[in-house]
Amino acid sequence: MKTLMSIILLFLSVSCSSYPWEQQDPTQPKPQGTKLPDMGTIDRTNSRWPQKMVILGDSIATGVLGGTQMGQDFPDAYLKYVVGYMTGGLAGAQLDLKAMGESEKSVYSPFTGSQISGSLGARLASITQGFSYLNTAVPGASSWDITPQLNSAIQAGHNFDFTVMEFGHNDFCNPSGSIDIFSRYYAQHLSRILGINPRARILFVPLLNIPNLYQTAPNSNTATRLAFTFPLAKATCQQMRDEIENACPTFGARASNFGAWSNVVTQTAASFQKLYPEARLVVATDLGKENLVSSEEIAMDCFHPNKAGYQTLATGVWNAIQTSQIFSINSVP
Repeated sequence: MKTLMSIILLFLSVSCSSYPWEQQDPTQPKPQGTKLPDMGTIDRTNSRWPQKMVILGDSIATGVLGGTQMGQDFPDAYLKYVVGYMTGGLAGAQLDLKAMGESEKSVYSPFTGSQISGSLGARLASITQGFSYLNTAVPGASSWDITPQLNSAIQAGHNFDFTVMEFGHNDFCNPSGSIDIFSRYYAQHLSRILGINPRARILFVPLLNIPNLYQTAPNSNTATRLAFTFPLAKATCQQMRDEIENACPTFGARASNFGAWSNVVTQTAASFQKLYPEARLVVATDLGKENLVSSEEIAMDCFHPNKAGYQTLATGVWNAIQTSQIFSINSVP
């Protein structure tokens, strides 16, 4: 079993949120997008809808593994991103995660995915003529990795009239991370955005409830058909989480303190709202609920959401925008 698990490990990242994306089957037609669900009454006269959106985030914002499902085989389409095998054999095989991620942002991201009905970008584009967005998210990004994302947005000329901040999961799951480090970097990035635009509209995505995720379908089987000539391997989600991919090695030690990690987002937003009264800072608190993602909404790795899970996130994001009236001209922060 140990040998089998070591082989599987070569094809699954051991860093939280650093996993292969679902690559589209080249024989299938490219997604053409889906019809937007009913958005209700849109107020175009009393609202300051954004012209540009910037997304700062980790694998959640890229829609990683959205095309897979718990129990599904390792997709053949991923193999084109396995590099180093010809020269180094299994020991040298690695996944080109950056290339995969860039291709999947436009497919399964809850913010910019064409296969996510009512993704945030699609909704806002249907309201505002000339609306554009830049999804700078990178899988595996911790809070200290967000600076290059901000730099790229600044270089692209974005004025930060609307920003989505979605990161922190990798801080929680990284042994080098701490609440103090997370809090310091979170405040640093927020200060930089508001320094550029003191009237910025910012939507904060709280940490998804990792402790609850680890309690979801622990005994369910997930299949991993290994690349090339390797046979089909079966493992439970508990084994995937604890022994094979070990996506969050700090889970056991930090689970009881998860609330303090999550509070970094809400507390930082609240403190900066006082400093920048003309800004509109909103936390999508419902996305941190314990029962957000069900067993039917989990990807092959038993850790990330799948397409259905990202759909749930997209709906939650839009509900937060409607409830908060973040773009209302007359709203009082």
